[in-house]
Amino acid sequence: MLKIEVLQKSLLQKYTEQQIMNMKIKQLEVIIGEPDKSWTVNSIGGGQVWMFFYYLWRLSADGYHVFVVDNHHPARDWQPDDDPGVGKYAIVSMGPDCVISATEPLSK
Repeated sequence: MLKIEVLQKSLLQKYTEQQIMNMKIKQLEVIIGEPDKSWTVNSIGGGQVWMFFYYLWRLSADGYHVFVVDNHHPARDWQPDDDPGVGKYAIVSMGPDCVISATEPLSK
């Protein structure tokens, strides 16, 4: 589990939003550690297949607070050894009564 204080000090206060969004996932992992969960989803849009990448770090033991990173790339341009960039990121807080619908469980 990633502590919010560590996330703030090692990433959010140290780098600008633009610097974070230009990072590769492997660079981010060096700074804050490996995600608790990651997955990809393929989707068709605009006449082509897109690969969507999602990375999630738990910020609390109860799972109600997470740091999420996602990005997408055209599948035709993607190579297995490619490292997706950060794209977008957010800290998400959910209440205990929040209903989560997901295709994959958020626990490892």
